[in-house]
Amino acid sequence: MLTHFAAPRLATLKVFFRTQSDRDLLGCYAWNQAIASGLFPLLGDFEVALRNSIHVALSQYYGGVDSYNWMLPRPNPAHLLNPAAPAELPSQHKLNNRTREELVSLKGKIEGQKAAGYVATPDDIVAGLHFGFWEQLIKGLPHNTQPAGLQHDILSVVFPYAPDLVAVPHGNAGFLTRVAALLKRVRDVRNRVGHHDALWGIPEF
Repeated sequence: MLTHFAAPRLATLKVFFRTQSDRDLLGCYAWNQAIASGLFPLLGDFEVALRNSIHVALSQYYGGVDSYNWMLPRPNPAHLLNPAAPAELPSQHKLNNRTREELVSLKGKIEGQKAAGYVATPDDIVAGLHFGFWEQLIKGLPHNTQPAGLQHDILSVVFPYAPDLVAVPHGNAGFLTRVAALLKRVRDVRNRVGHHDALWGIPEF
């Protein structure tokens, strides 16, 4: 088995654990795998909870319900009366062109896997979006194209029990920096777990 691993990967194990034999080396590798296996469901639960809470917060903000289309273009009622008017209005939550294209593409992919005539729901789309999407969405909350106070209104729902809220409230730039750093750490751990990388290199460990 050891012959199939790259020398730098094995060297990292040898140096950190000071292994004396191949048996020790395999044991340490198995230990790292066991820790990764334990972390994987926790990271998955965190991602699901994060995306669902962001979706609920934005749905409540724009639509007053727990699941609402805040992310996709909407039919334009004026088009029925005036065909010269645009057939669609942009999404209520401001998104950049790349993100809009990603969402429209995902919607088409979901509908292509279903029976003819199926229309993807907001919940379908939320479930299909990757972790990085939510990172970027959170970072964009204070952008000047968004409604005033949006960062506070969304992050106070997503992170209601965050520490030090008196000193660093939800609408503060420092709070956003802390959240961005947290999500980056979670993503880094996810990547290490997914690639069977050295978990002991994570500062929190």
